[in-house]
Amino acid sequence: MLGVMNFDGAGNASGSYTAQFAGGPPHVLTTTGTFTGTYTTNPDGTGSVTTTLDAGITFTFATVTTDSGNGMQLVATSCSGNGCDLSGTLLSGFARAAEAGGSPNGNYGFQFTIAPNVNSTIGVASFDGAGNITLSESFISPGQGQAPVMTAPSQTGTQAGTYTTNSDGSGKISFSPQEYAFVMVDGGSAMLVLQLHRSGDGIQFGVARLQ
Repeated sequence: MLGVMNFDGAGNASGSYTAQFAGGPPHVLTTTGTFTGTYTTNPDGTGSVTTTLDAGITFTFATVTTDSGNGMQLVATSCSGNGCDLSGTLLSGFARAAEAGGSPNGNYGFQFTIAPNVNSTIGVASFDGAGNITLSESFISPGQGQAPVMTAPSQTGTQAGTYTTNSDGSGKISFSPQEYAFVMVDGGSAMLVLQLHRSGDGIQFGVARLQ
């Protein structure tokens, strides 16, 4: 799940989200929406956040702030409502201070992971500041061979596409037919990225940082 969470300083939270559900081939389900909620904090930086999605699911997370208040770690402690299921799984993640009005510009080194298949893509995304992006990437698969010598097969390539940004720092990247959602964080020096409508099983996500 990728999104923007707003804290009003008085215990109320709200925002928007894009969620991916790995239902298996031929497609991963993508859904977007909004949420509202509440939060509490303790003097040591721990706390909790409860969010109710417009899809009818409520999550409660244990939280801890990091990086002088610019980051947060979250672990789900309960959920309720339509589609809630934490059996046999652990729902966790992290948040960074979003860059409202931020737009990518320059070269960003990135690494994306496809879970649960553990494939990885690494490379450089170049944003021209005018809505165009070029990508130089290496796709790396799990290792093959026998010990003590094993190799991880890789393929290289380039892509050209476009991107758009929103006032809250979120946006979308398009490489026909692939699409990605992103959120600008850390004063515009980084972005969190999630692939949308991915064909096949697994979720692709990652972080890109300004070079």
